Amino acid sequence: MDTTSLPFEAFPARQRRPVIGALLVAAAYVLPIGLIIGVGGYEIVSFFSLGKKPTLLGEVLQAAVFLALIFAARLIYKIGAALRQPDAIELLKSDQRPPILYLRSFDDDSVPDLTPSLLPIGPKQTIEMRLDQVLEAVGPVISIGRPGERLPEIGTKRFYVSDDDWQQAVLTFLERAAAVIILVGRSTGVAWEIETVLRTVPFRKILLVFPYLLPKEKRTTGRTIKETIRLRPKGDDSVSKKMIAELREEHDARYRSFCENFGDTLPPNMPACLDGGFFLDFVVDNKPRAIPMHQPLFIRRRRDRQGITLDYRRTLRPFLEKLQGRTIEPGWVERFFTHKFTLGAFAAACLIVTGVCFYSGYKLSGTSGLFIFFFLGVFALNLAAYGIWNLFRLFRPHGNVSGVVSCENTSAVEGTATAQPASSVIKTTHVVYTLLALSLIFGFPVIIAAIIHYLKRRMAHGTYLESHFRWQIRTIGFALLWFVVAMALAFTGFGLLFVIPIGLGVYIWVASRITRGWRALKNRQPILKQS
Repeated sequence: MDTTSLPFEAFPARQRRPVIGALLVAAAYVLPIGLIIGVGGYEIVSFFSLGKKPTLLGEVLQAAVFLALIFAARLIYKIGAALRQPDAIELLKSDQRPPILYLRSFDDDSVPDLTPSLLPIGPKQTIEMRLDQVLEAVGPVISIGRPGERLPEIGTKRFYVSDDDWQQAVLTFLERAAAVIILVGRSTGVAWEIETVLRTVPFRKILLVFPYLLPKEKRTTGRTIKETIRLRPKGDDSVSKKMIAELREEHDARYRSFCENFGDTLPPNMPACLDGGFFLDFVVDNKPRAIPMHQPLFIRRRRDRQGITLDYRRTLRPFLEKLQGRTIEPGWVERFFTHKFTLGAFAAACLIVTGVCFYSGYKLSGTSGLFIFFFLGVFALNLAAYGIWNLFRLFRPHGNVSGVVSCENTSAVEGTATAQPASSVIKTTHVVYTLLALSLIFGFPVIIAAIIHYLKRRMAHGTYLESHFRWQIRTIGFALLWFVVAMALAFTGFGLLFVIPIGLGVYIWVASRITRGWRALKNRQPILKQS
């Protein structure tokens, strides 16, 4: 793209430090992994060669250092990636494809993406990063940088202009852009940009983004820490009821404000709502289209069922196909995790790795090797569980797999249903809760509860009892998992310190879930509304 005749003056490009940036990015991945492998390997060698066992204080300090290093690694990655990131104007000199212009309010910079990452290390993904990763297949994604920032945000490539030239810069790139992406906000600057885009750019090139995010005044560090602490004892990855209500409220408010402010320039027949979706584009005859959401292929967590996560690449495929005028074939990852044979083989392999890791940890009891293999075993077990869950969905697809909420029935996100269950199924659900309560005293009734659950679960499909059956089987599964963990630790001298706390914690957790579920059942309500 010719950048020699731009009708505005861009600030000089920042001086990049690609080598230093690459080293920092590598360090962000290597340091946490290298620490645990190095320290653990040293202690394993010391145990077998010298018979030396680590102390409790040493283990606690190692764990604290490792957790601190994970948080530090994310900061190191962000700095390294920013040092490597090229200036937009310089990039356009080498990349001759028409650019994609990304417009947003500076208040919406660094907004985190709510789709969880599989690994605990690496950068904290943002909405802008996810969009850049998908859209760069069409052209370089550029945006105006915040004036005065020392390092750019990771994601789209930035250029910098003065306050007097930013509107001229926007107009210039609108004429040359292959597409225009707007993260719809409420600021005055974004309002002018949206109005200008709707009047000057062909609608087929426009993609409007309405993500789930909190208003700027509610994005505080304290709120983030509070949500993190709330999740850890529950052991899941859900979003609190209060926070998800605020996310949806802001999402719907931005869309309503958008339709009210720009109704005169928008095509007719705009949808009443986005059905919980993130993206709106325009197809033949400028007809608006709310792009259906697709959830991640492999990460199956409660947050997915709450309808606020998505697979950006699969979701935006219709928009990319429209821009490029061709059909885009699924990648090998998508083909792998949507094929029954390969997915089944993967889940089986993860189960084998889990067994090997737990057995190796048992053999290395009393050393850091126990915790290394225990961590790897739990990680592999999670992968196996996700694989089995997806395999189950491939054989028995049901429900709202895209995570899109109907305008008429917003309870779909909560996992609820409107059909009334048979009285016999209600009695069966009461029986399962009763057996779970008895298992707190006698233990063995949990086996009977699992059998009844397996035999009767299909009868609850499409009713509010479906959420109760899911609640019950998760209670049984996680309780048994932690029982196995406690038994494995009981065979080690050091692990005995954790057996009683784990057992007491699981006992209280199971009792609380039985109480909450049974109370909701008596009120004829789905359990997820209580959680």
